[in-house]
Amino acid sequence: QISPFIDFRIGKYDNTTQKRALNATDIESIKKPKLEPNTTIWHAKNIFLFSYYAMGMNYTDIVHLTWDNIVSITHNEETELRIIYERAKTGRNFNLRLMKGAIEILEAYREVKTDKYIFPIINEAATTPLKMYNRLRKQLIFINLELKTIATKCNIKTNLTTYVARHTAATHLKRKGGSTSVISEMMGHKNENVTQIYLDSFGNDVIDNALALL
Repeated sequence: QISPFIDFRIGKYDNTTQKRALNATDIESIKKPKLEPNTTIWHAKNIFLFSYYAMGMNYTDIVHLTWDNIVSITHNEETELRIIYERAKTGRNFNLRLMKGAIEILEAYREVKTDKYIFPIINEAATTPLKMYNRLRKQLIFINLELKTIATKCNIKTNLTTYVARHTAATHLKRKGGSTSVISEMMGHKNENVTQIYLDSFGNDVIDNALALL
């Protein structure tokens, strides 16, 4: 049985090490273009930036997010938005405070809300695991093609894909002093089982502080 919850990654079979992280200037240039809402290129831009702002959340987890995953919590008379979800690849639960950039993207989607899913990638007609797999794979191809268009518009030389957002988030956190073990878990690296030993003792505030560095 083919699972729809596959952690799609471009360059999966490339054994060479490539520098994929963008710099801060590139991220700012991607944010600037004003695109027509509800177009494929608009969704591509938003999914890329949401991944960056949400601790490098991968494509599969992003497209499965529903509005129920967004929770408003009041603590010490301060209200904050958090995103609570289970990562499809590992089954690990995440509870993250949403940063300003991610909140702005959510606000844009609330204005065009048509479904329980935040990002309208999943089609309700995909009623079997195989149909779901094919749907997500096809849409990922379209999204990455649009990201290449964005890269051209922004004069970015990197081969822009959804995975670049994950790699960029991790690199920026590391450069700004983020914990290596938290970053390893965030990226789902092969040594994830080792880093999990350290992560078990971390509270949400550790990850929140790392996110605030973005």
